[in-house]
Amino acid sequence: YMWPIYEAASRHNLPVAIHGGSETAGVNPPMLAVGMPSYFIELHSGLPQVGWMHVTSMVCEGVFEHFPNLKFIVQEMGYAWVAGLMWRLDKEWRSLRLEVPWVKEPPSEVIRKHVRFTSQPVEEPPRPEFNVQMLKMIYAEDTLQFSSDYPHWDFDDPRYVFPNIEPQLRKSIFYGNALGTYPKIQKLVAGENGAA
Repeated sequence: YMWPIYEAASRHNLPVAIHGGSETAGVNPPMLAVGMPSYFIELHSGLPQVGWMHVTSMVCEGVFEHFPNLKFIVQEMGYAWVAGLMWRLDKEWRSLRLEVPWVKEPPSEVIRKHVRFTSQPVEEPPRPEFNVQMLKMIYAEDTLQFSSDYPHWDFDDPRYVFPNIEPQLRKSIFYGNALGTYPKIQKLVAGENGAA
């Protein structure tokens, strides 16, 4: 039932975004087979599962083959899980690609071209260089957009996140990747009216 939304977004050159959170509000079924989380730490730590399953479904169902200009944004579910997803999908695709013949290239490439992840909540590994390595593993220069989640209590202050990254990568995360994802912003930045 989502395909009409993908079609409309593709036709109008708009991205589609998801944001986790209502999984425990009684609006949707539980995100885990074990039932509703009892504590916020369970919900917050489990949000990557929501993103993982959406991206997996969209890649394997051929959404991006059918809508080649569609961009999909996974908001506020972190990004440390993305490398594992890419690696797992590529491994499974090599063995099972006959099952999904419409997926013409490794899923990691499909994700790199079509899916964007927002940074919040920024993972804070015990050693800062681990985060730099993770950013490389997920092709952050193409896939990651900064998000603060302000004014929530756990917001990420842009003055302090990603302290050890190269200036060009910082520019991509804080500016360039969003600009490339939202065509209307591109028009505004270029000085056009943008009211289309």
